[in-house]
Amino acid sequence: MCAYLLRPVGAAVYGGNAVCSVYAHRPNRTNVDTASDTIDLCMVGIWVVYNVIVVLQTTILQQHLVGAVGLAILVLVTKVWSRQLTYRSRERYAVHATMHLCGVAGSILLHV
Repeated sequence: MCAYLLRPVGAAVYGGNAVCSVYAHRPNRTNVDTASDTIDLCMVGIWVVYNVIVVLQTTILQQHLVGAVGLAILVLVTKVWSRQLTYRSRERYAVHATMHLCGVAGSILLHV
């Protein structure tokens, strides 16, 4: 979406988050945090900051903004919820995947 809209910083932020997330969620990963988890957390922080900048610098339809904020709240709720579930369980995977989908959907709403 950002590449199409000629927003290279957004493309880098979202693309970097995607690559980092794929690595952080690799199959042979353990439940012990490593440097990749710290980088993943920093990338999420950069994603949040970028989305806030988009909100502040562009004109966004009010309903898209409300939807994006609601989805951001769902990201936070599902992140906390997934931490309560058993590591590598189907339930945790489902909640965590929902978190990622809400984040993607919220970011898309900011650009349409």
